[in-house]
Amino acid sequence: MPAPGAERLDHIDALRGFALAAVLLVHLPDFSLYVFLTPDAQALLPTARWDEFIAPLLVVLFKRKALTIFTLLFGVSFALQLKRSHAGACFSGFFVRRLLVLFLIGLVHGIFYYGDILRYYAMMGLFLLLTTRLRPRTLACIGIVIALFPWALFDSFNPFLNR
Repeated sequence: MPAPGAERLDHIDALRGFALAAVLLVHLPDFSLYVFLTPDAQALLPTARWDEFIAPLLVVLFKRKALTIFTLLFGVSFALQLKRSHAGACFSGFFVRRLLVLFLIGLVHGIFYYGDILRYYAMMGLFLLLTTRLRPRTLACIGIVIALFPWALFDSFNPFLNR
């Protein structure tokens, strides 16, 4: 349930816009099919000198940071929405339907592009719904296990992680 205009948090929207722009910038070589060119063909391009300089810069400045910001914003937005609808049940149909739609979008996106993260957001959102009634100590233990062993949770869902 979107917040009315007066309740929106502009700084979160601005951060989300920055992260979206950074993800687009990082994935431009994929979208332009540049990454599928052989190194010899890449060297023939008029931008070859710039590409050698810019590619490592994009990795250092944007690559993982944008995804981290998006993930953080997913959690913050999810918590704000749960707080806003706290009067209803924690497994309200709204959240489950919304996460299932996100999962389906992620599946379709994953068919056409290897870098999909939407499926993970949907799965973690369903997991978050399950944890809304747990005690803080239990949540801390679950968080530590996930932080220490993330590959056990996610490797089986993405064959591209094993490259």
